[in-house]
Amino acid sequence: MFLTTHTIASLATLKISSNPIILFGLNFLLHYILDSIPHGDWGAIKGFKNLIANYAILFICDIFFVITIYFLYTKSNPVNTINVLCAITGSILPDILWGMYYVTKLKFLKIFVNINYYAHQVFGVQEEQKLYFLTQILVIFISLMIIY
Repeated sequence: MFLTTHTIASLATLKISSNPIILFGLNFLLHYILDSIPHGDWGAIKGFKNLIANYAILFICDIFFVITIYFLYTKSNPVNTINVLCAITGSILPDILWGMYYVTKLKFLKIFVNINYYAHQVFGVQEEQKLYFLTQILVIFISLMIIY
């Protein structure tokens, strides 16, 4: 799923706990649970042959939306910003670690690639289907219903 979807889902977990450590861990696990649901966000931007440039552009766009969501949420809700930051960080860190492995090839990050791969295979091979994007919209909708 896009980092944006994970971020919005993480805000819903603020209703469950006010402990930043629990929020971080819960959202780290929730990331993989959500990734196990077919969600159709793989592939390259049309016209890009350089995979690293493709992922860099997607990452920059995603981080922009994560930051925007953070500021909009904290501005409109009187919440502990540490809790929000821990929840969001826990929710997006698995994809950041996955990406760092492919950029740096650091062996200790390989475990996150393996977990990511396993999570995406829980319901079988996720074939590319545009219909799967609806899963992300559904996660966002349910999360917003919980938040508000």
